[in-house]
Amino acid sequence: MLGNQGNMILTIIMLVLGFLTAMGGTVMAALFLIPDKKRAKLKGFLKILADIATFRTLYIDKVIKILYVFSTLICICVGFFLLFTGTLFLPGLLLMLLGPVVVRIMYELLSMYVILVNNVVELNNKKKDENE
Repeated sequence: MLGNQGNMILTIIMLVLGFLTAMGGTVMAALFLIPDKKRAKLKGFLKILADIATFRTLYIDKVIKILYVFSTLICICVGFFLLFTGTLFLPGLLLMLLGPVVVRIMYELLSMYVILVNNVVELNNKKKDENE
């Protein structure tokens, strides 16, 4: 068993190893994934990694949709269970009825921004293709 000081030293060693590994991964990505010349030759999983590293493909819209469903279900489920507490019947009912509406409005506003960014990126890509 390690003492308190041994755990602290092990934690520091793991932090340093994690930092050095991240530095090495960053250098490898900068050399092999991010440059456009190298990216064109990549296939399969490496091409997906390159797209993620260079933000050519945006995944935030998929994440937003998943979070929207989760948030809506949280409102409905928590509101449903609050109905049976006795003292929180009205807040539970309001959460079940108004919660999904508020969540929808918030996520639609966020989605509008993401759609705007996607359209700008698409227009830039079309303009770049026309110029080439």
